[in-house]
Amino acid sequence: MLANGIRVERINLPLPRFDRQFEGLVIVQISDLHIRRFAGRERRLIDLVHRERPDFIFITGDLVVNYTNDFGAALKVVDALKAKCGKYAVLGNADHTLKPKLLFDNFMAGLRGANVAVLQNSNVQLSYAGQRIGLAGVDDPFFLFDNFDEAVRGLPTGIPTILLSHSPDVVLARADALVVNLLDTGRREEFFKTWGWATTTYFGPESGELFFARDGTHTLRVQSRQEGVSLDTILLNPYPELDDKLAAKCVDDLEKSLRTRSVPDRYPGLVVIHPPLADQRRCRGKWKKSTDPGALLGHRLGDLPARRSWRYQPLVDPVDYFEIDFQAKKDVRYRLWMRMKALNGSPLTDSVYVQFSDALDISGHRRYLIGKPAHTKSRLDEVDLILTGHTHGGQIRVPFHGAIETMTSLGRRYAAGLHPFGKSVLYVSRGIGCSGVPIRFLCPPEVTVFSFAA
Repeated sequence: MLANGIRVERINLPLPRFDRQFEGLVIVQISDLHIRRFAGRERRLIDLVHRERPDFIFITGDLVVNYTNDFGAALKVVDALKAKCGKYAVLGNADHTLKPKLLFDNFMAGLRGANVAVLQNSNVQLSYAGQRIGLAGVDDPFFLFDNFDEAVRGLPTGIPTILLSHSPDVVLARADALVVNLLDTGRREEFFKTWGWATTTYFGPESGELFFARDGTHTLRVQSRQEGVSLDTILLNPYPELDDKLAAKCVDDLEKSLRTRSVPDRYPGLVVIHPPLADQRRCRGKWKKSTDPGALLGHRLGDLPARRSWRYQPLVDPVDYFEIDFQAKKDVRYRLWMRMKALNGSPLTDSVYVQFSDALDISGHRRYLIGKPAHTKSRLDEVDLILTGHTHGGQIRVPFHGAIETMTSLGRRYAAGLHPFGKSVLYVSRGIGCSGVPIRFLCPPEVTVFSFAA
């Protein structure tokens, strides 16, 4: 049914553990609102949800518009939404672009004030007609905030269980990695057109700080995230004052020393790694060495040519990657920096995933390990229903082809709709709003209404 431009998708799910005692239960899912202002569309959305008289409202992320730092209208909408038994949400990648942290914290406080319980790798037990329902929620998988194992920790087995996730990629066995993103390290209008230094992604959960449990030789792996990246130098830096200089782009003296393959006298503990010197037998897929006069040693190692591909999750067993060994000290705090160049200065060709043979995070936990999954997801088969969004259903669809872009590693097949996945059922919402161009074609926005009659 199409109401005021928003399609109402009604789905009855005869799930085995949602038996007759759950007849009459109504759940409304909304996703990817990307709210710019409180206007006619938002009023129609509120009215449409209220017509369904939901017991629960589940919001699967991206309440705000990416990079706008404006959430007032989004809070007004979710505050106006009413459900008999409660409103629950998980965060999306757009929500994590609210910066600085104080602004993000104010957004979270506003959600609490609107009686929205936000599940950040956590769970609750809901009650309906005297029966328990497990509800788990992971934080945004797109920026690697998700931790499924933590989200279901302590949740009883044997009860009907629903998982909320912004992205459907939550079902994949992703690797644990640092994301280094060149163009998001500063203000987005200050894109690098040539070489620049980058640390971990501006919007991700990691600081880029790490340790090693032993002295000696270690291995670094860089795998493709957005094709078109070139690298010439990687630093593991133990000096906070040098971190400040790299962040401020005050690095002329440093680069002068690095061009002669020497370490500056004042930074003897600096670990310098040159990707172009990697053994070609350890460069897999598209990673190749080539000359570049702008590179510090005159050569770069690049993920070229760019096929406009994007790995939305780091892989345990990637195809396109390189490895290189280096020497580092035990129990020294290092921060990762990379000298990078994006093809045509594009924000779609500017990031990589980074892993190590034996790194520790700042809490002393083994992290970012080559060949190891980030989470076991051993309890995924205990989940009955997985509700997600993020794809916008492709937003623009082409006849006989489907979605042009889905922003998920699962591909076009999972751009929208209901899909069996293992012992679970996965639903991918087309969402409400738009990102990028404010256009939908053959892909109307939706509100999803779930019922559970046997």
